[in-house]
Amino acid sequence: MAGTGKPILVGSIIYLENKNPHSGYLDARGRVIDKPEFWNVAGTERSFVLTHGTPNRDQGSGSWKIISAEGKADGTPLKIGDTIHLLNMYPNVGYLDCCGWIEHLAPFHDYQTEVRCGVFTAVIPDRDNGTGKWTIRSAEKLENDELLEGDVIYLDNGYPNTGSLVAYGNVTQNEIFKQYEGQQSFVFTSTSAKRKSESGAWAITLSNNNNSKLVFDFFGPELLQGRTHNMKGVMSVTNILLNDALQAVGGISIEEVKQLLLGAEEETKEEGDQRLKNFLDKATSGQNQRLSDVIDHSFQIKQLLNLFALSNLLNAFNQNTLQALMLKSSQDHQQNKTLAPLHLFRGCFRCIAADHEIIQRATVQRRWNQDKLGEQYYQSEQAVELLVMDKLAIKAVAPFQHLLFDHADHLAVLTYFSETTHIHHVPYTDRFILVGVNYDRVSLVDNSSDDKTLTGRDFSAFELMAIPHEVGHYVYQHGKLENGKTFPEVSQKFKDNPYYQWCEEIFADLYGCIVAGPLSVFSMQAFLTSGDKERAWRDDNEHPTPILRSYILSEILRILRDVDKKGAKRYDFATVTRNLDEGWTEILEGWGYERIEKDKNRPTRIYLPDDSTKHLERIINVDRVIKAIRPIIAEFANHLLAAANFNQQSAASSEKRPTDIPWSKGDYKVSKEYAREMAALAGGSTAREPISLEVLLNTKMGEDDVAHDAADAEARLQWYLDIWGDSGPTGSSGGTHF
Repeated sequence: MAGTGKPILVGSIIYLENKNPHSGYLDARGRVIDKPEFWNVAGTERSFVLTHGTPNRDQGSGSWKIISAEGKADGTPLKIGDTIHLLNMYPNVGYLDCCGWIEHLAPFHDYQTEVRCGVFTAVIPDRDNGTGKWTIRSAEKLENDELLEGDVIYLDNGYPNTGSLVAYGNVTQNEIFKQYEGQQSFVFTSTSAKRKSESGAWAITLSNNNNSKLVFDFFGPELLQGRTHNMKGVMSVTNILLNDALQAVGGISIEEVKQLLLGAEEETKEEGDQRLKNFLDKATSGQNQRLSDVIDHSFQIKQLLNLFALSNLLNAFNQNTLQALMLKSSQDHQQNKTLAPLHLFRGCFRCIAADHEIIQRATVQRRWNQDKLGEQYYQSEQAVELLVMDKLAIKAVAPFQHLLFDHADHLAVLTYFSETTHIHHVPYTDRFILVGVNYDRVSLVDNSSDDKTLTGRDFSAFELMAIPHEVGHYVYQHGKLENGKTFPEVSQKFKDNPYYQWCEEIFADLYGCIVAGPLSVFSMQAFLTSGDKERAWRDDNEHPTPILRSYILSEILRILRDVDKKGAKRYDFATVTRNLDEGWTEILEGWGYERIEKDKNRPTRIYLPDDSTKHLERIINVDRVIKAIRPIIAEFANHLLAAANFNQQSAASSEKRPTDIPWSKGDYKVSKEYAREMAALAGGSTAREPISLEVLLNTKMGEDDVAHDAADAEARLQWYLDIWGDSGPTGSSGGTHF
């Protein structure tokens, strides 16, 4: 009769009761090495396997933990046809194993007509070509049916021609085992259909074995509840900071923002737009704000509203999805007396807290200042800098926003100051682009009213041109071409290329060059020169090797010229690419790297004089690498240039986002011309440029489909964690960004 009980999972601890009325429960007892009669298996096998009248003979000897032999995670439902290992719960006994043809086991010679091999336990899960693998079969259920408590199963051994697990013979009638009181039958494998039908059937039940010696149960669900409760404190801080910033910038509170959302689902877009306009008109009236010299007040308030929306999305994801998945996993493991995956739970909590910290940081950085309590608030310097960076990011996505089919008109872009420059990936929304920029970037401009650089030197805030690169990562992950193909799918064309692992970074570098032109290369050089020179040769299998990166970017500009030659010649940079290559070579030589030969203004090969020679060849072949990745660059360049929106929108229109690219079109010999362009991009002209901005307050996130079992729940949690995190424009080593 098929079972009607609880699901049996990978990781469950079970009893196996033989259905022969004269047998009992699968049990392990005694050391093989103590019986000289079994000299020929004593070197590989640890314990005898027998049956006993009770399942709890001694400290878990009748309890067996299910481990997948197919790599399935703990918590995965077992199915008919699955192959498993069985680990005995008695300390140091080991795994159920088949060993020794019966004719070679002298004490069992009388059983040769009925059984095939002896069964013992072994130290490792699979001692020899399937001897420790057992495939679940059933006479009553179909293949892939779920295994339930109470089901009767057969276990086929994985070693060729050994057969199924059976109970046979009387233990205490055997002279060698007469002291094994309570043991009922020996356990073997058999190829006999008759023997299998009579004593090869085993009823499976969940074990109540609990031999835990833990002083404190670190896996109990009450600890999950405690961690969940602590997240409320993190959320509370976010709300306090948002409320404070909204009050400082717009004289409004979170409660008023919540009121703005009431009834939003029932109203038309026009009604919603009008309510938002009325709300912003009130917020920008400046009763408590000093509005002289304020730049794009409405934009600044909208970004705070988007931070509020992002916080709501994060909280909904935490409550509706993560907590439900963690609770499901925790309960199932407690029921099956297995250990819950705390590393997944804590990883999710850390990511939730980290995202709240980003929201808090971005909120505080946008807050206006107040010299004394009761005085008017005034626009802060950081708020203006973020205003510029937000608009640069919005301008960077605009030429390709139509590739983001689902959310082309519903996309929020938020920048913030951070310890590293990176894009932050989140698993709960694809409507937000989050870009962090180094705190120690070169300052934008002397003041927000002009475009003069703060230093008065040619070098300007080139690090900001990493923003288009980071936006490129978002487009790579979320964009689709007209034929519905994604960019990762395009990358598959190059899976046999030795630099296939660089595809996404090459795409992001290309995207940066398409949007910003040579300024993107200056940006990368600014990052690379601030790194450790001895790491410049290291390949992290994700980013192009730093030594080569600037040469690759120059090559990207050359390929863009070739691909776009039938167009408006927007990418004709013959002079600057030569200067960029020569300048980068000079930097490498300053670090002690030596050029070998020279072609087209860059070295064909580079000699590595430092410790890298212990791990790599002494020569890096620049030409070989460039030649190998040119097809990747050209493929992406053709797709992007064909899809780009080159329509130049008037900056006077606040209804459309300007898409005039590249931002630098000059092929200058003098570096100060690029510094001038950079200053203009980082200064008052960009800050004041009217750009339409979506407010995603009405973004809704429904409850995720919570998995029905622990395995699916844990796989989902791992999937979320794999997506979550930062990726920067350059590689990292030892946890520090280059």
